[in-house]
Amino acid sequence: MKKFLLSIVILVMNFSVSAQNFDKEFGVISEEEIALTEYEKDPDAEAVVLFDVGESFFNETDNGYDIRMVRTRRMKILKQSGTNFAEMAIPFYVDGYGATEKVKSIEAFTYNVENGQPVKKALDQSTIYEEQLSNNWRVKKFAFPDVKEGSIVEVKYVLETPFLFNLPDWKFQNVIPTVYSQYTVRMIPFYEYIFLAKGIKQFDYHNSTVSEQKRKETVGVIGVEFRESINTYAMKDIPAFNDETFMASPNDYIMQLDFQLSKITYLRDRTREVIPTWDVLKEEFLDSDNFGKYVKDGSKLAKKIFKDELIVEGMNETEKIKTIIDYVKTNFKWNETIRLYASKSAKEFLAHKTGSSAEMNLFLTAMLQEAEIDAHPVILSTRSNGKFSIDYPLVQQFNNVAVIINGENPILTDATDPFLAFNRIPVYSLNGKGLVIDKGNLQWVLLENNSPSIENHTIFIDVDTETLTANAEIFIQNTEYSSQEYKEFFNNDESNLTEYFETKELTDIEGIKTYNYDKAESPYAVAFKAKSEILKLKDKIIVTPFLNFPLKENILKKDERRYPIDFVYPKIEAFSSTVNIPEGYKISSIPESFEDNFISYKVSQDEEKIILKAEFKLAAEYEAKDYKKLKAIFNKMISRFNEQIVFEPI
Repeated sequence: MKKFLLSIVILVMNFSVSAQNFDKEFGVISEEEIALTEYEKDPDAEAVVLFDVGESFFNETDNGYDIRMVRTRRMKILKQSGTNFAEMAIPFYVDGYGATEKVKSIEAFTYNVENGQPVKKALDQSTIYEEQLSNNWRVKKFAFPDVKEGSIVEVKYVLETPFLFNLPDWKFQNVIPTVYSQYTVRMIPFYEYIFLAKGIKQFDYHNSTVSEQKRKETVGVIGVEFRESINTYAMKDIPAFNDETFMASPNDYIMQLDFQLSKITYLRDRTREVIPTWDVLKEEFLDSDNFGKYVKDGSKLAKKIFKDELIVEGMNETEKIKTIIDYVKTNFKWNETIRLYASKSAKEFLAHKTGSSAEMNLFLTAMLQEAEIDAHPVILSTRSNGKFSIDYPLVQQFNNVAVIINGENPILTDATDPFLAFNRIPVYSLNGKGLVIDKGNLQWVLLENNSPSIENHTIFIDVDTETLTANAEIFIQNTEYSSQEYKEFFNNDESNLTEYFETKELTDIEGIKTYNYDKAESPYAVAFKAKSEILKLKDKIIVTPFLNFPLKENILKKDERRYPIDFVYPKIEAFSSTVNIPEGYKISSIPESFEDNFISYKVSQDEEKIILKAEFKLAAEYEAKDYKKLKAIFNKMISRFNEQIVFEPI
């Protein structure tokens, strides 16, 4: 990821902006825009953003200031399939304590050419509706009217926010190409911000100037005169952002600016640094009623649990750890909400037996500490939330909490998923680093798992030459995260498993048995019998030794890759097949043994049978520069693992 961190006060950078000269005045449509049928820099584009221009400024209110952002955006629909992009969603934040952002004065129009003349149609304001995305996020939605191939659509709206700690951010990049994007921020001297530029090597244009006009506003009973600092950032000819497969979070790579309040200046030159140190941030968590004090309250409740329900006396430390983690996973249920802070008291959590990730894991911390285990919360940013910058101790970068148990071999754990081993955290939490919240020295912990997840297929095939059927006995065993995913996806349900195996072109599936569904630390296994069709070509019989379990198509579809390939955790796909040589036949052709750093394929035989063993290894992540090599490796694996055995009459 290309990123850089800069102060808001920067010298003027002399870059010229030479994007297509579309008029950027709202409501003024040029002949060039009307005539546009293809975007030359991306001929396959279904639609293109002609311009996206925003300006944020501080507005004086009775209680101080709020921030208002005025945004104007125009787009051309180039193909009928591009009409999907003529739907608008404007997110806004609600803090849950009465303060909220507001989306105001939405104006939107569609322009079509009818009988050689441009026709303008306004958005019906009654069609605008609101949705709740999460506890803190809402969205205003609408669809532009009468959109078709060739339409031009534009919108202008105002976002008003009371949250001065976080200026409205700006995304320069979209899922369709953008000709020109510009963001201007008009600063006042009472507030200073830093910004994080993600996915940007340099701006095409950046300028910082001081306004010519003075503002005079009242602070308390004192009149204050000042000039605004005007900061403009612009980019042109921005390619479409492809939300590629095997990507942790688009937020890590899409071209954007994020702002954060760093300092407040009061009258008489008194200032307050808003961004704390990591040590100060830790103390804030420890002092929080919904974090550190929650753990203390939980410890009092845990004392009663150990007295009345859970006996851990006489156990060694590992036994205690496993027993306590299992108790929380068994007796409490995760409500599938990811939170950084508890939203209910420890007493309420204990009474209701259900809670968010914060409540589950902070209560687990309390129980471990009460049992004299050296355990502490770990704050982290989930994969969908994106990686955080270690340069800035900002609580807004985090959204989840796990638990670390210190010792000779530290353990990361999480109480939300009963299918995970006691020393594993969920896949969505495997994202960079986490910060340990304790009174000791600053401690970062890597949120990764280097133990490969193995999916192993063991197959025994008896060839029936009369019915042209492979009678197969199949045993599939999964470890680590593969085990957890199998359990959650199929829910140990025979009909779900049967339906899945039928997609592998297996028939007459019977005798399904599963193993270790309720044992988080043990591999999950499925055993069953099935039949598969055998091909016959003239007098030759063709058998596919691994049936249809190996991958058939390359999961890496594109020719190029801009971003790292993220498989989350290391994986091993393994196959072992024993094929009986049918009576009256001999081997005509057989796969050859082969081995490299990624693929192992070993073949052996005797007079009665052929044994084939294949293995494919993947690391957790690969760099974008390795994409073509990795794609070729997948092609090789697909080709080799789907090779067939040919028998011919003796």
